[in-house]
Amino acid sequence: MMTLESIRRCFEGTIPSCIATCGLDGVANVSYVSQAYFVDSQHIALTFQFFNKTHKNVCENPVATLVVIDPITVAKYRLSLRYLRTETEGALFEGMKARLNSIAHTTHMENVFKLQGADIYQVTHIELTSNQTQPLPPFENRSFFPVRQAMQSLAQAKSMEEVFETLAQAAQQITACANSLVLIKEGPKLFTIHSSGYEHSGVGAEIPMGVGVIGIAAQQHCPIRLTQQTSEYNYLRFLSAAMAKDQVPADLETNILYPGLENPKSQLAIPFGMNPIQGVIYLESSQEGAFDYHDEDAITCLATCAAQQLESLASNPMQSTDKVQTAQGFLHSPNKPVSIKYLPDTHCIFIDNDYIIKGVAGAILWRILQLYQTDGRTQFSNKELRNDNAIFLPDIKDNFETRLILLRRRLQEKGNGIRLIPTGRGKFELRCPTELALS
Repeated sequence: MMTLESIRRCFEGTIPSCIATCGLDGVANVSYVSQAYFVDSQHIALTFQFFNKTHKNVCENPVATLVVIDPITVAKYRLSLRYLRTETEGALFEGMKARLNSIAHTTHMENVFKLQGADIYQVTHIELTSNQTQPLPPFENRSFFPVRQAMQSLAQAKSMEEVFETLAQAAQQITACANSLVLIKEGPKLFTIHSSGYEHSGVGAEIPMGVGVIGIAAQQHCPIRLTQQTSEYNYLRFLSAAMAKDQVPADLETNILYPGLENPKSQLAIPFGMNPIQGVIYLESSQEGAFDYHDEDAITCLATCAAQQLESLASNPMQSTDKVQTAQGFLHSPNKPVSIKYLPDTHCIFIDNDYIIKGVAGAILWRILQLYQTDGRTQFSNKELRNDNAIFLPDIKDNFETRLILLRRRLQEKGNGIRLIPTGRGKFELRCPTELALS
């Protein structure tokens, strides 16, 4: 018996599908469909754009026939459908909207392809209507062993930083993709905490929720996979256009350059963690069709495992440990104090006029530097700072370890010799090249 999973290649958007419906007047209507979307083992979704006759017919008479074509074997399948409902918001709608936008950009029809809704259908029967006319390609090694190895490594990770690095490395290996980002959520924004394959790391770069592939995936708690170039879901283009119009959100920090590709032709964004979401693993490529549904499924499994391990480490902070690092060479003259400027309203930190970080991480760094300046302290613990009443911020305990990771990496890049060096479980040391001038 054929299943939707066995013909899932037909729903990659490579070849348009054809749908036949009939109204109460008995007049049949046949239309091409821009996108047939695999939902689960029993349901598909079709784009509701300008097919008013098709949509009108299924609302009156909720049965339809859909013909889909396998892009590799060119085999044709006839699906018997029963219309259930139309969704105009939510995860499924946003995922289809993003993919439709990708198709529209490729065909230069951005002003024509506007998704009005996602029509959900139950598949009641699948029938092969033509034999395979092309042989299947040589067997591709889609072994689950790399996924199995990665899940074991994630489950054994001893620190949140190790979780982020393992997740990114495994995702790159499985997809053969060189460019990846891991972002964590804080409030209405996502912060880059790990990057691979870029000229600059971009650690600390921000993306607002709901913007681009990454922001939409996080906002809707759903994977988004695009296999063609798109303009609407390109974050760099969004930021450039906003800056040109002087419409950059006031709370969006633009001093840290976003590290993404300028014109990615394939994008895959997978959120991890639910209620609340913890972050997003993002991969991109300059080649079209770089990711398929196998990649999406595999990275979703890894993201789920990563989220579970992050929750475990957060609930048992004393079990989280980092390898002791060695201090890097100082970039600052030892004869000149390092200037530290702090803005209390936003908790922004500037070191020698270079922006470092803001928000909770900025407040943590300011408190550490104050204690160093007044008491000469260099040894600190996560537990101590987590319970420090002098850090007047709400939800200070949420994502505390991830904020320290972000802070450490920003200091490694722009700290002018100031470092936070892990020394054991939940402990770290402040290292400074010379005197500090706090203001």
